[in-house]
Amino acid sequence: LRPDDQGAAATEREAVDAPGDLTQKPARAARTFKPGDHASIAASVPALQPEQVDDVARIETRFAKSDGHGMLITNGTGTGKTFTTLGTVKRFADQGKGNVLIIVKTDGEIRNYLDSAPVSGVDLTRLEDTKDAGSGAVITTYANMASNNALAGREWDMIVADESHMLSMNKTGDETGALKALRAISNKPSHAMSKAHMVLAD
Repeated sequence: LRPDDQGAAATEREAVDAPGDLTQKPARAARTFKPGDHASIAASVPALQPEQVDDVARIETRFAKSDGHGMLITNGTGTGKTFTTLGTVKRFADQGKGNVLIIVKTDGEIRNYLDSAPVSGVDLTRLEDTKDAGSGAVITTYANMASNNALAGREWDMIVADESHMLSMNKTGDETGALKALRAISNKPSHAMSKAHMVLAD
């Protein structure tokens, strides 16, 4: 990012053509992908507010680095993190990186994502059960991921842990089943054996 190309103000300046009426202009793929570029993000995902465009730009800039292995978004409740997530998923798809897993706490949150995905130009499907890994961008619960060995059969371009504190929530403070599964399917070297067990389990 340029020194003067950061924050919501920069987004508003660069994205002046983004429509306010989402029914008039659906999300579209950028012709030439530019990581972290506010204007191209706003054009690709018109549903995003300027602050959300700024977050997506920061995420893309992080992932564009050689050691850019993740990003934690800690914005408060009601700031639109669902749309920030979906905007990031859309931008990954624009790069040909469509193998995305979103993990949430509840069925209600799955429905919220599924309702919001079309507005963001994201084709998102829910995993049917613990033997389903789906295709393209998919969404499931932490409970499903902890028991779903099929997830180890896919190579993920991005894994989104919504309410990620859920990964470490248990009484003993030990590694949860969900955290163990996440480390395995994201190819953490220490969990290579866990992934192998998942792949061979069925």
